[in-house]
Amino acid sequence: MFCTECGKEIPDGSVFCTECGAQISGAAPPPAAPPGTTPPPAAPPGTTPPPVVPGPKPKSKKTMIGIIIGVVALLVVVAVVLVLVLVVFKGDDTAKAKDYMKKADGMLKAVEKKGSDISDSLSALGDEMSAGTIASSQDYNAKAGTIKSDISSAESDAEDAKREYEKIKGLKGVEDYKKYASLRIEEIDAGVELLKAEEELIDFTGEFLSSVEAGTTTDFTEYMNKAEEYTSNMMEIGKKLESASEEANNLKEDKNL
Repeated sequence: MFCTECGKEIPDGSVFCTECGAQISGAAPPPAAPPGTTPPPAAPPGTTPPPVVPGPKPKSKKTMIGIIIGVVALLVVVAVVLVLVLVVFKGDDTAKAKDYMKKADGMLKAVEKKGSDISDSLSALGDEMSAGTIASSQDYNAKAGTIKSDISSAESDAEDAKREYEKIKGLKGVEDYKKYASLRIEEIDAGVELLKAEEELIDFTGEFLSSVEAGTTTDFTEYMNKAEEYTSNMMEIGKKLESASEEANNLKEDKNL
């Protein structure tokens, strides 16, 4: 087709002449601007009209669903990352329980060693008294004082171990470790009770020897009866200690703690 103004040949269907810019009469009018857009001004003669820029298309329902799914997926990823961060930097209660248990078990073994040494010392003291090596209450009190000092040290160490086991009882999700800690605490309580009974027997014996030296008593029967009461009581305490210890050891082995 040809321009009706300048006569130049132009592509068929042109609205404006590409040479002079004149509007071609009879050509289809340009499409109306979509809602929300400003129609471009008419091109002056001799210029090429600017292209029509369409306004933003409304988001389809499918597009909105895709966005929502993407946001949800992102939130899930963030949540997983937060959990991993908390696990790495805070640590879980099982790991804490193992650490507390390992430390407390080591402390308890040290207490058991002291208890064994105290028992040996008491036996040695009894042997010396039987052999007549200890000739006075002063000799007895000197040796007994050392044993009582060891007992005091063992009691203090036992309480320290007990506090470590108590930490396990405050954790979450470690029921087997809590049960184990409770049994060890029961064992420690029995052990401390046994140490106190031994200390009482030592003091009672010292008082009896002082009475004999002072001539206020010569009744060995009373002493022996009282000593047998202490011994019987200590045997019962020993059974409680042994039972708790055995149950704790079995639990540790069965649950691989």
